[in-house]
Amino acid sequence: MMLLWSSFQTIIEDKHTGNYSEQARKHEAVPAVKQCKAYHTGGKMKELNRELPDLYLVVPCYNEEEIILESAAIMKNKISDLISQCVIGKNSRIMFVNDGSKDNTFNLLSDAARKDPVYILFSLVGNTGH
Repeated sequence: MMLLWSSFQTIIEDKHTGNYSEQARKHEAVPAVKQCKAYHTGGKMKELNRELPDLYLVVPCYNEEEIILESAAIMKNKISDLISQCVIGKNSRIMFVNDGSKDNTFNLLSDAARKDPVYILFSLVGNTGH
């Protein structure tokens, strides 16, 4: 997850130039792209002529039922903000990996994923410690 986040930070730093760093390309943090027509800047709409990367945020989970829905909402709001600012593409997603939780984490995330396509859920049979 560190490499993906590091690459994402690089993309944000380079958003005004439209150039992606070698680090971002090397780690394939920019595999899918979408065109953003315009973005809002201080009362004006500015045209963008570059493609935007889709971000897939991978979130490992183990026995997180008490906090997972609140965390999911915070991440979704951040992704939505970045999409509306034309920093990332509209097909960006939050991928939860349930690492064999023994509580209600899987059921909560499963319901969230059914209701909102921004959430993707993977579930491992047992805890692998990743």
